[in-house]
Amino acid sequence: MSSRKFPTRRGFLAAAGAGAVLAGAGVATDVLPGGPWLRRHLGLTGADGVVPQAPAQAEFVSRRSAARSREVELMITAPAGSRPERLPVCLALHGRGSSARGMAGLGLPQFLTAQFLTATGARPFTVVAPDGGEHYWHDDGAGDDPMRMLLEEIPVWLAELGLAAPSAALGISMGGFGALSHPAPLKAVISPALFGSWEESRPLNAFPAREVWEANDPLRHAARIDGRGLGIWCGTADVFYERALDLADRTNAVVTSFEPGDHTDGYWRRALPDALRYLGQRLA
Repeated sequence: MSSRKFPTRRGFLAAAGAGAVLAGAGVATDVLPGGPWLRRHLGLTGADGVVPQAPAQAEFVSRRSAARSREVELMITAPAGSRPERLPVCLALHGRGSSARGMAGLGLPQFLTAQFLTATGARPFTVVAPDGGEHYWHDDGAGDDPMRMLLEEIPVWLAELGLAAPSAALGISMGGFGALSHPAPLKAVISPALFGSWEESRPLNAFPAREVWEANDPLRHAARIDGRGLGIWCGTADVFYERALDLADRTNAVVTSFEPGDHTDGYWRRALPDALRYLGQRLA
């Protein structure tokens, strides 16, 4: 069953009037000066989400990652009052420029507790958010391979901590790219940072070579993704909005939500409750 909400960017601009159409067409790609400010004032981004007044239960642990050639930190969080070792585990992959601590700063522990307390049919689960660097959760070609860490090292670390192996993946922005590449059967991606071509990705230096992007790009390999276990959330003013629509169509994602929003913490805090509810209702 899909909860797809599919307002197109054209529809939003038309509703804003002819003058707003002209302004919004440039704003969508930040052509005009003050693009983000104009998007907000054209009503294309919606209200920011707010971290709920709920208790947080989170622990940070460090491990030496051979795959990443460095010490990494993991945030382990579960609904307040629950036993993390008795629950299914979901990976939470951060966006570019963020970290395990950054996921905590978004309010993930509080949102997790709040959803367990309020969402109908949702069961508690543990979230593990590791540090993943800057290269889209894939090998940077210089000794830093966070995907190998996710696949080979994290299950071992979790077993040492008495936790289950991950059975789901949540990703935000760059983390959405990583979550879509992970073999977990259940995935929730928010503002997934996807590219339509190698040339689109190059300004971010996200991949060391074209062949790395081609081997891992979720849109090129959409047939690998089972849409029956995929939820997608993206704001209609997000620079990656069209790619998210493309992903939804190619995978027949079971749940999609496209509402006013930008590529910001405010939108991610608004989308997180729905994404966590989706995961909590499906994790076994």
